[in-house]
Amino acid sequence: MGYATVEIDERDCLVAFGDADLVALASEALRRSVLGAESPDLRRGSTLTPADRPDRVMLQDERVGGVCVMPRTVLRSLAVAALTALAARELLAARVATATIIGSGAPVAGVLTALVNHVVNLGEVALWPGEGEQGWPTPKLAAHAAERGLMLSRPVELDRALLGTDLVVLAPGVEAVHRQVDLGMLARGAVVVNASGEAPTEELTRAVGHVITDVPRPVAVAEPVRAGRASRPAPGPVALGELLRRPRAGWEFAGESVLVDLQGVPGLEVALASRLYEIALVRGLGVVRHGLLGSERGQLCAPK
Repeated sequence: MGYATVEIDERDCLVAFGDADLVALASEALRRSVLGAESPDLRRGSTLTPADRPDRVMLQDERVGGVCVMPRTVLRSLAVAALTALAARELLAARVATATIIGSGAPVAGVLTALVNHVVNLGEVALWPGEGEQGWPTPKLAAHAAERGLMLSRPVELDRALLGTDLVVLAPGVEAVHRQVDLGMLARGAVVVNASGEAPTEELTRAVGHVITDVPRPVAVAEPVRAGRASRPAPGPVALGELLRRPRAGWEFAGESVLVDLQGVPGLEVALASRLYEIALVRGLGVVRHGLLGSERGQLCAPK
């Protein structure tokens, strides 16, 4: 079967991501996961398979028609960024808020894009570490932030970035030492989003008032009895998808710190890939390669 294959790189993914309806995609993915839908695919006829290189994935989109190849890690980090924006929009207090993103590279750029475009009550977003250009917004995103009156900053010290902030996002790939957030430095009722891809630290889990996860039916882990000293048990996790079904979901946590642990929602990556592919076609992003779609060892592969 003949297809034109579109290859989009990290930059094109981020450009398309800025135009995507992220919160709607993330909300629908969570809704389907909670309902236990047999097919988590939000875009029927769309499938993701390994590409010719381990660092890329291939989207075969029967609904739109065609094939798109994109970076695997970038797609995963953008799916997490979409969930981050959804969680922040639902859980932050209804007032002007500040945010700090800890991390670097494409994952930070994705999270920043999602927050600027979809969390309307943010007044400032700080990026840390402050050095390097990776993660700094595109001119279009910076202009949009300026139009909203949203300030972007790059503090030199992490303590300064965290002091009094309402939202902390641990971006994918952040080092372990920086995942140990001191809640005492944050604003009352702060939201910490663990999007790092690693388990949150035990100290952070015990310190927060509530733990929320994107796992449909989270299971609380039994805490061992510690002889000699009392220890506060970690709060039982709440499913983000279930929480969103309640009216005014974030209000029930007002004044209490919340940890949102993101592990990935089935179907969101393929839905996001399909949407990025649509936007790439409309905007002329990526490189188009014509040829027959073949297979290697039973897997689809793009034309060489």
